[in-house]
Amino acid sequence: MYVFDQFGQFKNWNRNFEMITGYARKDILNMNPLDFIAIENKSIVQETITTIFETGYGSVEAGFSNQSGETVPYLFTGFKYTQEDVDFLIGVGIDISERVKVEQEKAKLIKKLEETLSELKTLSGLLPICASCKKIRDDKGYWNQIDSYIQEHSDATFSHSMCPQCSDKLYGDKDWYIDMKKDKGIE
Repeated sequence: MYVFDQFGQFKNWNRNFEMITGYARKDILNMNPLDFIAIENKSIVQETITTIFETGYGSVEAGFSNQSGETVPYLFTGFKYTQEDVDFLIGVGIDISERVKVEQEKAKLIKKLEETLSELKTLSGLLPICASCKKIRDDKGYWNQIDSYIQEHSDATFSHSMCPQCSDKLYGDKDWYIDMKKDKGIE
């Protein structure tokens, strides 16, 4: 918790503020709120402070830098109040390290999922297929066996068998095929 005036002069804070910053009371009295903000976040925090003094409330996420130079992600909220014609900002900072860590892990998982999805092979669109031999023409103009083409362009695999009609056409006697299946215990 912290309180500073419209000129950026700290007026009050809790003991936790001193512990987190690593600075002593006498040091904090001579510092500006932006002295604790990571360089890359100073402008957005300054804009938020200005907004709070203009509208009465604001919040911002920014890196909070302590005396040892460590930067920790924080959510800062602030409210304006006026006393004896002087505007003050009273605020609270909340360490959001865990949330940021979870969001980063989530982003990594989403990226990995998107990469995995982009690697999936799918068949779509119009496939030119021979009406007689059932070969498929690829985008280079070559004719391929349907099973080879599908295996190359998807994650499907094939096992080969023979339907009764083709068996009759090749071997003639349908009863022979049925007897063979029975002998092998195939129903």
